Amino acid sequence: MNNIWKVLFIILFSINAIVIGTIGYKVITLPDYDQLSEPSTQSKDSNLQVVANNETIEKIINDNIDDNMYVNVSTSGIEIETLYSVLNINVPVNVSIEPLVKDDQIILQLKDIDIARFSVSLDLIYDTLKNHVTLDNGMEFSDDAPEIIIDSKVFKQQLEYDVTIDEIDYKNDKWYFSVDGLF
Repeated sequence: MNNIWKVLFIILFSINAIVIGTIGYKVITLPDYDQLSEPSTQSKDSNLQVVANNETIEKIINDNIDDNMYVNVSTSGIEIETLYSVLNINVPVNVSIEPLVKDDQIILQLKDIDIARFSVSLDLIYDTLKNHVTLDNGMEFSDDAPEIIIDSKVFKQQLEYDVTIDEIDYKNDKWYFSVDGLF
């Protein structure tokens, strides 16, 4: 029975020696923290990265557009629903879009236009829109494809801050923004 206590004592002593030796080694080989800490390279104009989900973007858009228009943003797509009055009859119009970000521009690719539940030629409708609709400043119709191009400076002019849309990934429920000039 004496041998068991001796073995347990030696095991406990060995564990303590290993722990104390490890702590001692870590303390002796600590790096000099003065060398590790570098001055911050961030300026006062550093930007804030913001990630929003589809529901948030949908609410922001719908709160800032006409009451006769509704934008549905989901992981399956982006739909704009509106009513267009023709001879005092409200005709439902649904537009499917694919948003892209390229440099300082947001490109809204028109994918489908449905008027009164009839699918109409996208090229025909786009040409009609392009020739008869005047877009706000910072927005223009593309000459190459059925797209509406929005200059991101439009957001900078309407907001107090410099907002840039970095990436739109609505299929994964994420919209990435940078906001400059906050700090």
